[in-house]
Amino acid sequence: MESRKSQIEPSAKSYSTDGYSYFEYDSEWVISRTNNIRFYKYSGKLDTALMLAYKKMLSKYVKTYSPAHVANIDTYFYFLVTWICDIHGQIREISGSSLIGYRSQLIKEKEYHLGSLSSFLKKWALSGIPGLASDVHRTLSAFTLSRNLSGHLIERRDPDKGALSDLQYESLNDHLVHSWERDDISLEEYLLVTILIATGRRPIQIADLKVRDFIECDGHAAGRAYFLNTPRRKQRHVGFRGEFKVISLTPEIGACFSSHLKSVRDVVRGLVSHVDGLSVESFPLFPNWKKFNKWIADNKDVASIRDLPEDFFHRDTSSVAGVVKKATRSWTDPSVHGAGSSSISPRRLRYTMATRAAKEGYGAYVIAEMLDHETVDYARVYTENVPEHVEAINKAVALQMAPYAQAFVGRSVSSAENARWGEEDFAVVKTQGGSEAGACGTHAFCNAAAPIACYTCTQFRPWVDAPHEELLGQLIAERDRIYEVTKDKPVTTVQDRAIFAVAEVVKLCEKKKREQ
Repeated sequence: MESRKSQIEPSAKSYSTDGYSYFEYDSEWVISRTNNIRFYKYSGKLDTALMLAYKKMLSKYVKTYSPAHVANIDTYFYFLVTWICDIHGQIREISGSSLIGYRSQLIKEKEYHLGSLSSFLKKWALSGIPGLASDVHRTLSAFTLSRNLSGHLIERRDPDKGALSDLQYESLNDHLVHSWERDDISLEEYLLVTILIATGRRPIQIADLKVRDFIECDGHAAGRAYFLNTPRRKQRHVGFRGEFKVISLTPEIGACFSSHLKSVRDVVRGLVSHVDGLSVESFPLFPNWKKFNKWIADNKDVASIRDLPEDFFHRDTSSVAGVVKKATRSWTDPSVHGAGSSSISPRRLRYTMATRAAKEGYGAYVIAEMLDHETVDYARVYTENVPEHVEAINKAVALQMAPYAQAFVGRSVSSAENARWGEEDFAVVKTQGGSEAGACGTHAFCNAAAPIACYTCTQFRPWVDAPHEELLGQLIAERDRIYEVTKDKPVTTVQDRAIFAVAEVVKLCEKKKREQ
């Protein structure tokens, strides 16, 4: 036993690719702000020498690969060790026969557990570090293991965890805007969720953004141009903010970012002279304000961030997911009958962006680039599972679906005589034929396409006796015409939410008339 131990001596302080320090002999390694390796879970499963050998080999990965990849390796190694220990007791050495037994009990969908671990074990076998039997490399090389292609939610079009439908997508975007307008969520929270929807980036990539990553410049005839220099993640040999890809932002989102950054810069500038090493441009774009404010309060006398990890004040993935959950908690899913709700996660927003790109006709290579994937293996699942038809919507279907779509969000169905907001006058909304459709409660300039856009606006009050049913017929006819001309599914369905909103107004007006 002593001879085996002597081959592995504890090293000096080491650093992960994200810049976090650790000692190999520690019982826990903090290798990033989101990933910890806790070795005490192996207590009783690995003998001392094998534990030291595993730490030695894993440390090589921590110094070379991304923390997320290392955390996955540790998870799959724990699965393997637990299975072996349950059968044979405490482990002194991992053998090829143990790997054959472990592989035999894995279902096909879980073979990637061993497949992901295989490269690590092969390198371990060739490294000269003890702990593996001489037949391990040969055994693993003989395996053919399935990869983890996590496309089943897309393939079966999972209604609860898969991509959002067009109707859900438009409804969710409207909900976020209305929540921000009502101050239910902050501008920062609105932007964080909106950028996930717009770019499909992983939560950790958005959390890694710094102030200097937002680029605003003069464009051509279109005016201001906005970009995000987005850090890459899940590239195995790339550390924290080691590589970037530039993505463009719409003028609307870019202008909101500009406003948000002004607020962040104002806060940081007020502290720069009091905190050594604090830089405005190096500050997180979406900071962990709770952590930052606590640190400031705890370090009033001697405040210096020079010894802190570079990502210390950045959010982690759970924080980003928490913002998404908060911002969408009160969203009513139009596809759930009975005004139900559906859970929204960053991963579901990522699925949605890629699915919409596939419906637009983009190929696997373009979608892989949009998702920041290294290969097209995962992107193909989107291009191979695009709906082949556009569901017909006629007047009867629209009226039946309207209450569930929840597309109309105006105050109430009213008449011109009592359509005032307090003591203020209202602005009349007219149809293209010149008939009065209802009232608008805002006196601000609006460049939306009236009257169609008005039906999905919170400030709209439709008249009971206005020709809403006539407008509904026109919208459905125009939908049919567009499909006949273009055969383009995304273009055809672009007004579906407005159709459901008008249909809902028709039903509400009919109910109002019956009550009078």
